Amino acid sequence: MALRKIRNIDYEFDVPTVAQKVQDIYIEAQNTLIAKDEDKLHDLVTEKAFPEMMENTKNKTIVWKFIQQLEPPRIVHIRTADLASKGNIFAQITCRLHTQQILAVYDRFGRLMHGSEDTVKDVLEYVVLEKHLTLPHGRWRLHGKIIPDWMPPKESIKKTYYLPDVDKDFPEPPPSKSVQEIDSSSSSSGESNVTALPA
Repeated sequence: MALRKIRNIDYEFDVPTVAQKVQDIYIEAQNTLIAKDEDKLHDLVTEKAFPEMMENTKNKTIVWKFIQQLEPPRIVHIRTADLASKGNIFAQITCRLHTQQILAVYDRFGRLMHGSEDTVKDVLEYVVLEKHLTLPHGRWRLHGKIIPDWMPPKESIKKTYYLPDVDKDFPEPPPSKSVQEIDSSSSSSGESNVTALPA
């Protein structure tokens, strides 16, 4: 039903062709994100995905490379919905990508937080793309990812912190006076340093 609805508007929609296009968009979006080209990234990802992706690169240096696909990309789910008003149709497709990638994440001090530039990993992902069908020049854009319950959790990224220089934040105490300096100052003021004991 959803596929028929898309083809009623987008006559050239072909599932295998669009699946390959999804992989191309995914690769281009990753490279654009690393290059921090925000204007181009807006053309490749939705308004929801943009801030999420930018937040993941904050104070980090990322090295990412696409090596090869292990299986052809495959569309596994299609849905359409009217938003705001009837006839204002959006479509979403979920595509299965099984590829080999290299990923290394460094913190702002250049220390490795995650991954390795020398390790090629097999990566299985389910990415969601969205298109405003009724917009004349609408295009497929990366919208998010789906992580199935059966998929093992990813390795967490090590967090690093900056510790401030304590000596700069707190002033040094004034130099303490020696006993000799105290005696001389008391003598000059005419005061006695000896306390009288009661009789």
